[in-house]
Amino acid sequence: PCPRPSGGTTAVAPHSMFNSAYEVGGPVCAVKTVEEMTQVRMDHYLEIDFTGFARLVDALGGVTVTTDEDIADEDSHLRLKAGTHHLDGTQALGLARTRHGIGDGSDLGRIGLQQKLVKALLEQIASQDLLTDPARLYRVADAVTAGLTTDTGLDSLAELTRLGQSLQGLSASGVRTVMMPVVRAPSDPNRVVAEEPEAGKLWASLR
Repeated sequence: PCPRPSGGTTAVAPHSMFNSAYEVGGPVCAVKTVEEMTQVRMDHYLEIDFTGFARLVDALGGVTVTTDEDIADEDSHLRLKAGTHHLDGTQALGLARTRHGIGDGSDLGRIGLQQKLVKALLEQIASQDLLTDPARLYRVADAVTAGLTTDTGLDSLAELTRLGQSLQGLSASGVRTVMMPVVRAPSDPNRVVAEEPEAGKLWASLR
């Protein structure tokens, strides 16, 4: 159960898709659901909308990514040949949203592309020494604040800048991206559920 923005609480909803937690209860319900599933404490919450993400990429001068296959997704309006590309904000947003143009067309393929983008952003940040230049970091944070939703601990430019500075020394090569191990849901072949005990081992490693 989660508090509703308009008051009251939602009913317990087992066997629901994860994104329904966000739909019915916003960030608070999404965080509570993650904590319940994983027993991992969420210290902060930061959400960036589509416009904010594109502005972030543009403020960094674009990102360089390598795709393993051609991408042609009519929904995200992105067409890329397999290979290395330097993307502006609009193109990077298209890559983040791409699903139907790769693999089996599922959300799992999109997650893989988004993880590549996270690493590409880290590489771009490191190449510009952004985290050691407080004035420039402040300007980048200011450029994207209109597209951000955060918890109260990160609700100012000063706090966002401090968060960025705390990442000094974090390189793309030092970041390992993972996905929750999943299997097809017994009740619906179009859905997945956590694969145990592998998922439990992942949560334990994070705790």
